[in-house]
Amino acid sequence: MTGRPWPRWWSGSATAGAPPPSTRPAAAATHARAALGQGAYERAYGRGGAFGLADLVAYALDEQAQPPSGQAESRTAPVRLTRRETEVAELVAEGLGNQQIADRLVIARRTAEGHLERVLGKLGFSNRSQIAAWVTARR
Repeated sequence: MTGRPWPRWWSGSATAGAPPPSTRPAAAATHARAALGQGAYERAYGRGGAFGLADLVAYALDEQAQPPSGQAESRTAPVRLTRRETEVAELVAEGLGNQQIADRLVIARRTAEGHLERVLGKLGFSNRSQIAAWVTARR
């Protein structure tokens, strides 16, 4: 392991000095050790800890040629959003809620929610912050 209390990417963030947010890191580490074995876990942890924030975002968005393990990863065709889905994604990245998106686009709230659900599904994401990171990385 790197010997640092948290990964390098966190050190350069706006909240440097505070530990990175995590939900159950001990449980995740225990599960990973059990699945990989101690040696493989430590090697993977070391590679991951060396990533910068931009590297982490690119990896999370599947935008780099190789994952941290160094093994080739199969690539799929790029995701194609409709013009309206792209508009919704950009408004999500601005921090707007569903009603605000609906008001801005002059559509019903449920229609905005439907567009958002399709964006999440097409991108394989589970929350709005992932959409915001995706939009930001593509700018």
